[in-house]
Amino acid sequence: MHNDVVQGYVGVTDQRWYEFLAARPGITEVNFWRPKDQRNFRALSGGEPFFFKTHSPQNRIVGGGIFAAFELLPVSMAWDIYREANGVSTLEEMRALITRYRDEPIRPGEDPVIGCILVRDVTFFSEPDIMVPPPGFASSIMQGKGYELASGPDVSYFTELLARVLRVEVDDSEPWHRPGPLFGDPRLIRQRLGRETRPQSVPDRHGPRGLAQQHMVVRGPQRRRVPDRNLLLPVTELRVIVLDL
Repeated sequence: MHNDVVQGYVGVTDQRWYEFLAARPGITEVNFWRPKDQRNFRALSGGEPFFFKTHSPQNRIVGGGIFAAFELLPVSMAWDIYREANGVSTLEEMRALITRYRDEPIRPGEDPVIGCILVRDVTFFSEPDIMVPPPGFASSIMQGKGYELASGPDVSYFTELLARVLRVEVDDSEPWHRPGPLFGDPRLIRQRLGRETRPQSVPDRHGPRGLAQQHMVVRGPQRRRVPDRNLLLPVTELRVIVLDL
């Protein structure tokens, strides 16, 4: 496999986030959220590798995937769109986990904006594949660190790591590339907005003539209008087609 992908990023995450998603192999697109950092994520371009490292004391590389996109969303909307792909079972659990990493707790009624790093084609390692952090990854790093993968002293390490994440043989004589869309496969499906798993219909009782409607969604980069707000947010995964039943 060859192309121009030369950058990679190692993001620091919570052990429970990893364990939750590792136990759900049907979730292949995840939200690697940042609880208080609202800066745009510019370390990678779409299609480049993103690796997951747990906090100390575990301090291990536990998987990775392919960076798809970055967006800023209120916590409630991140939950509505990605659900268990956030690494938790409920919105309440997500708010509690975010509170752990904020300078102050989330107040009742508050809906803070978080950074959402969208990673597709994810793999979470079982014990035999778990690796130590990359050389030079200091324990004081709290968010993550970018690396040039195709040159420098760490090429052999990242060649092995990338092969475990992508489950393919990697040729370290050339830069790497993972073909595929930025987020989600292009297909017509019936499912809740933003959900990769547990497809279902979404009734809308505010449609014409009070009829229930069936939402058909197409995966692909779009913008979604927030109900009851004159606001467009860059939600990358969906376009909604409304059909009267």
